[in-house]
Parts: sequence; C-alpha cells; structure tokens
Amino acid sequence: MAKDTGESRARQLRDAIASKLREKSDQETLAGGQPARPAGQRPSEPHHRPGEPGVEQLTVGETVRQILGTRISLTGPKVQDIATMCRQLATLIDVGIPLLRSIKILAERTQHPQLRQILREIADDVEQGSPLSTAMKKHPRIIPPLITNIVQIGEKGGILEDTLRRLAEIYERKAEIKRKVLAAMAYPIAAIIVAISVVALIFAYAIPVFQEVYTQKENVELPRITQQVIAVSEFVRGWWALYIPLLVLIFILAVWYGRTVPGRRLYDRLRLRLPIMGPINIKINVARVTRTLSNLLSAGIPLLEALSSTATSSENVIIAEALIRTRDSVEEGEKMEPALRESRVIPPMVVDMIAIGDEAGALDNVLDRMADVYEGEVDASLKGLVALIEPLLIIFLGIVVILIAFAILLPYWNIGDLIE
Repeated sequence: MAKDTGESRARQLRDAIASKLREKSDQETLAGGQPARPAGQRPSEPHHRPGEPGVEQLTVGETVRQILGTRISLTGPKVQDIATMCRQLATLIDVGIPLLRSIKILAERTQHPQLRQILREIADDVEQGSPLSTAMKKHPRIIPPLITNIVQIGEKGGILEDTLRRLAEIYERKAEIKRKVLAAMAYPIAAIIVAISVVALIFAYAIPVFQEVYTQKENVELPRITQQVIAVSEFVRGWWALYIPLLVLIFILAVWYGRTVPGRRLYDRLRLRLPIMGPINIKINVARVTRTLSNLLSAGIPLLEALSSTATSSENVIIAEALIRTRDSVEEGEKMEPALRESRVIPPMVVDMIAIGDEAGALDNVLDRMADVYEGEVDASLKGLVALIEPLLIIFLGIVVILIAFAILLPYWNIGDLIE
C-alpha cells in the first residue's frame, strides 16, 4: 500500500512539473512572437510549408558520396551523444513540451560543446519557422543523414516522438556494438604494440652489444642468420630518419585514398573478406542493418524510405550499395529477396528470413529477431577472437625472441675461434 502511495505521489509530481514546463514554454513562445499550439494539436505535429519536397531517393553513387562526405569528424559528438540527444528530445516532446522549448532545454543540458552550439542554431532556425528536419540538414557533418531523413518523415506523419525514440534505439545499439568491439580489440592492439616495441628495442640496443664483441675479432665468419639479424639492427639504428617519415607518409596516403570513392569501396570490400575479421565484420554490419531497418519499419516508415535511410546510415559502402539496389528493385515491384541474394554480401540465412517475413507481413518482427541473433553472435565472435589472439601473440613473440637469441648466440658455438 505504501508503495502504491509513493508511486502515486511520484506520478503527481511528474505531471505537475510537466504542466509547469508547458505553461512556461507557452508563455515564452507567445512572448517571442510564435503562435501558441492550437488545442488538440500534438506537440510533434510539424510546421510544414506548402510544396515541401519529400525524402530524396538517392542513387548508388550519391549514397557512396554522402557516406564519404558526412562522416562525423574526430572532434564531433560520439554515437552515444547522438543517441542521448534523440532519446532526450523524444522524452521532452512526449511529456507535452513544445518542440522549440524542448530543443532549447536540450541545448542547455548537452555536455558536448559542438553539439550544444548546433542545437542552439537549430533552435534559432525552428523559432524562425523552419521545420526541424530542415534546420538539421544545415549541419550534415554533425547530424547524420539518417536522423534528418527520418525526422522529416516523422514530421509529415505526426509521429515525431516515435521516430526520435526509434532513432535513439538505433544509435544506442550502434554505440553498444562499437563499445564491445573497442573493448574486445583493446587488449590485442596493446599486446601487438608491446610486442613490436620489445622487438624494436632488442634490435636497437641489445644486438649492437653483441655485434661489437663479434667485430673485435677479425677473420671470423659469422653465421648467415647472425649476419641478417645484425643487418636488420643496423637498418633500424641507421635509417630511422628515412623509414619513420616514410611509414607516416604511407599511412597518410592510405587514409587519403580511403576517403575517395574507389578507395572506400576497396577497403570496405576487404573488411568483409579478411580471413578472421571478415566474418565478424559481416555479422556487425548485418546486426546494424537489420536493427535499423526493423526500428524504422516499426515506427511506420515506408519500406522504400526505410531502405534508403538504412543505406545512408551504413558504415560499409558495399552493404549500402546492396541496399540501394534492393530499394530500386522493390520500387520496380519486385521482392527484396532476389536483389539481396544477388548482392552476395548478406548471409543466405538472413535473406531467407527476410523473404519469409516479407511474405508473412511481419518483416519488422523478423528483422528485430535477426538483429538480436546477430548481436549475440557478434558478442561470441569477439570473445572468441580475443581468446584466439592472446595465445597467438605469445607464440609469435616467443618465436621471434628465440630466433633472435639463436642468431646472436650461435657464434659462441665456435667460441674457440673468437678467443684466438
């Protein structure tokens, strides 16, 4: 009974706070010259202008260029920041706070400085009469195209809260997968860096000591493996001013090439075909695609627009191209299955399940279950990868150290010649 009373008081307090916020927001809106919301109008209903165009249908080339040109910068907000923004905005609108006031509250509470400034600019545009999606489209490097496209659809359908909530779920899942990948790869990357550093220190400082001992005795022919190890050591010590800038230049050129359309397509194709990481990357991308598509369809987004938005949000160009071709096929009146199967990047089991869900009219539910399955497989694969890499690194480092020790100590087998 006490629990029910506490919950009742909490509910009354929450309703009272929401009512006060609505009254304050309406007063500020009237004072700023903005029309008050008519009675019965939902807070999420958009302010549309006559003749406003719908969501553009992108071609394969346009999708690739948009993916390349709208990546969030290194100093921009993280995926979790975007997810939090969508979640909080949906919550504020859902409790009845008008859109403009919700954006201003969100701008005041956002921790990321760049995102805070963007939200303030969006609030200014909305206050001047622009729809939320139009204001967001002015900041493509911070606000992903998936959000602007889906927000535009939600505005037109009067389901802005639902679409924002679905977007929050999409980006929360994406952030969760990214955290798991980074956590799983942190130890292997650190171990590889340590192993390379240890080998470099051996070549730079340990081998020269033995080399000096060997060079003190003339007319002594060192074993071939010892000569090779000493040659590598001399290269490491004598040519570092050449190979370190060269490695940096190669890295910069590789990054630049990866930002071009052919380079991005090549890198993304390699990511899906690598011996060990390829299957894991496929599972990660399938989990993201199925989760995004499921959430969009559950929010009432039409299939064609959901496919376009999912393709734009994909971080892999090969997957995005397959989704665009599937959308074009569906637009021509065909089923999703043939185009997806022809792409050969979506696992056959996923294609079969999509075909079954499409025929049964439960595509969103099937995609949601497939996303759960593949997210679980991603977890298991990452744990297995870490368990596999750890012993492999130990074996590799042990073999390298043994070879170096063998090459350095081998001349001591002929120690009599060294003493003469």
